Amino acid sequence: MNNKLNVTILHKLPNRIRFKISHHIKDMKNFSKIVKSTNKSVCLRYNSIINTVLVQFNQEEVYLQEIIYRVITGISIENNMSPVKLIDCLLYTSDAADEED
Repeated sequence: MNNKLNVTILHKLPNRIRFKISHHIKDMKNFSKIVKSTNKSVCLRYNSIINTVLVQFNQEEVYLQEIIYRVITGISIENNMSPVKLIDCLLYTSDAADEED
């Protein structure tokens, strides 16, 4: 098994984001605590079969970038503080289209 940790952004909207994770989450309770922090509006769904995490959140309480940071931190902590590579597989976003116009 590849020991490198990767988190891939599969899909993102202003209030939700889906990640593909290279390694299974071992302790969902602890991982959830890290990602949710003190934000009650953050909701996590983990699919252990395809190893994806869907995070829904209130964008008025927490920024998308903060959610990404928390997920990566949670994966790193689960794996003895190993480095995590973030991969954004979204080649075309609405922001990129706006910049071209």
